[in-house]
Amino acid sequence: LAPSILANMLEDFIIPMPSKYHPLVQYKVYSYDIIEAELRLCHANAIESLHKMQHHLQIQSFLASFKTKNVTGQEPNTCACEAQSQVNKKVWRYVHHYQCAYKCYLHLIRPLNIPDPALCILRDGDIVGLT
Repeated sequence: LAPSILANMLEDFIIPMPSKYHPLVQYKVYSYDIIEAELRLCHANAIESLHKMQHHLQIQSFLASFKTKNVTGQEPNTCACEAQSQVNKKVWRYVHHYQCAYKCYLHLIRPLNIPDPALCILRDGDIVGLT
């Protein structure tokens, strides 16, 4: 193959992460360093999702209190409700993102016998903002 074709093939090659495999297979196929790197990535991804979720919950609370105090009339109220809806969608997107990262994190630490995960489970009932 020509070098340019080979380079394009390498760039498009998908490398499956260790979490895609059963824990017994992970440690036979991947080195501990790769598994640890994915574990750190999952942890960082979950923490980032929590920070973004907190930020959007703060925005959602501010919009709710601002709308209550300052918005009058049908058209401005509709616009304010739409803005609240958009922020609420972002909150739930980050909730889902965190839950996926958390599941991946648990999948990776279970075979390592780490007793206490650094992350906690996040249930839908835990997410409360002013609406």
